[in-house]
Amino acid sequence: MIDKILDKGYCKVDYEIDFPYDEFKNKIFHNNEYWNVEMYDWTPSAVAAPGPNCLKWCLDMFNMNMEILDDPLYKDTRNCKASILKYNKGYIREHTDRGMLSFLYNIYPGMYLKINEQWEELDYGLFIWLGDIGAKQFNKPAMEHKVECKNSRWSLNYFSVPSNIDYPWIIPENNE
Repeated sequence: MIDKILDKGYCKVDYEIDFPYDEFKNKIFHNNEYWNVEMYDWTPSAVAAPGPNCLKWCLDMFNMNMEILDDPLYKDTRNCKASILKYNKGYIREHTDRGMLSFLYNIYPGMYLKINEQWEELDYGLFIWLGDIGAKQFNKPAMEHKVECKNSRWSLNYFSVPSNIDYPWIIPENNE
C-alpha cells in the first residue's frame, strides 16, 4: 500500500465504521481564520478513547499503520493522535499534516485534496496520505488538503509519528 501512496500521493482503502457521533464529548472549539472546528482528540493507548467505536477506530488505524510501515518505532503510540472533528459551516484552511501518515475517514462532502495542483473533492471512505515527516522520509510531497462545508460534517482522523521523534502536536501560536 505504501507504493500506492507514494505513487499517487494518497490511497483509498475499503473500510467502514459506525460513525461515533454519540461519543463526541469534551470538545475543543477553534474559531479563527485558519480553522473553525470542534474537536475531540486523544492519544491512542495513553488515555482511554471516548467509546467503543472510537476505540475501534484507533485500533484499526494503529494496525493498518503497522501493516503499511512495518516499523517497530510505531508500536509505542505516544506520538500517534486520533480525533473526531465536527465542522458546523466550518473549515480548515490549506495545510499538510505533521505526521508520517494521515488516515482520514470521510463520509460527508467538503474535504479536498490538492492533486496535480488542482483541488479535488474526496468521495466517501478511508483515505491515507503522507504528512510532513513522511514527505521527508520518502522524498515526496506531503498532501495538501482543506475542508470547506456549508452544513455540518464530521470526520475521523488518525496521525502516526515514530516514537524517536519528540511530541509533534504543539500547535504554533499563529494557528491557534
